Amino acid sequence: MKTFAAVFTLIVIGFFGQTGWVTVLNLAGMPGAFLGWPSGKLLLPRMILGTMLAILGQSYVYLAYVALVVAGTKHYVHQAALSPIFVWPACFFACVFPIYCCAAAAGAEYSEGSGSGVQTNAVLIGQLVAAIGFFVFVLFPNVIALGWPWTPWLS
Repeated sequence: MKTFAAVFTLIVIGFFGQTGWVTVLNLAGMPGAFLGWPSGKLLLPRMILGTMLAILGQSYVYLAYVALVVAGTKHYVHQAALSPIFVWPACFFACVFPIYCCAAAAGAEYSEGSGSGVQTNAVLIGQLVAAIGFFVFVLFPNVIALGWPWTPWLS
């Protein structure tokens, strides 16, 4: 029963996490979007630099979320003796689904003409970074302390 509750909680976190992450990722990528704003062939270096800056900002913030979810899940798996076979896939869902939804929203905004190409590219690359970050944090939990030393205290 505890395993079911943990899986249900992680799935709810995954579904409802997307609503806040659209705003947070937009704010985290804003400096890069401003740097690469007037896009065009003559301004390609600015757009590339702006995209890289947006990727760094969005990835750092989103990987902090991934680190919190992974650290919390690891703690509860060991404390409550949960079945890891069911809990870790739900944890992966909770980590990756919100940014996947953000990427879908960014792609829709960009195709309508109202979104920033810099932010859209950054969140699309951020999906891959989040998936890789999940596996790195699960397999090598000490990496969390390198970039996000404050996250274990929050979880």
